[in-house]
Amino acid sequence: MRKTAGSDHHAVFDFGSLTVTALLDGYVDLPPTRLRDTGERVLEPVPEQVPLVEDLLRLSVNAFLVDDGKRRVLVDTGASNSWDPTMGRLPQSLGAAGVDRASITGSRSPTPTRTTSTASSTPTAPTPSPAWSASSSAPATSTSSPAPSPASPTASSPSGNPARSPRG
Repeated sequence: MRKTAGSDHHAVFDFGSLTVTALLDGYVDLPPTRLRDTGERVLEPVPEQVPLVEDLLRLSVNAFLVDDGKRRVLVDTGASNSWDPTMGRLPQSLGAAGVDRASITGSRSPTPTRTTSTASSTPTAPTPSPAWSASSSAPATSTSSPAPSPASPTASSPSGNPARSPRG
């Protein structure tokens, strides 16, 4: 995999015969106590290499555009305003990447890795969703999974300073 282009809102990688574009939708700030070690214990102290913003762990939320030369599939269609007010930047990131929404030939929302049944605390397998959708444009909303930022470990305001959490 080789990075070929990018900005504060996207990064483009060549991955074999595919071009994968990471697109920033926004971020969520969480308490660092959400970090766990392999034994599921709270990771304390937080390692120095883990950047905190106002004492919170900032996780970026990204979508990915996968282009195989014939199809352009958007994996995850963004959180919009359904999760946190710091998200919903996917349309701007598509623009920053020079992607015309009409050129997207399909979309796929991520499938959770585990879900918990209300009848039992035993994790259940998720229902798989199709890998390729025939839709001509991305749906308006979807669930989103935190992922590493395409450009940096923290999101920034237009002034270039770390953005402040609405909860902080």
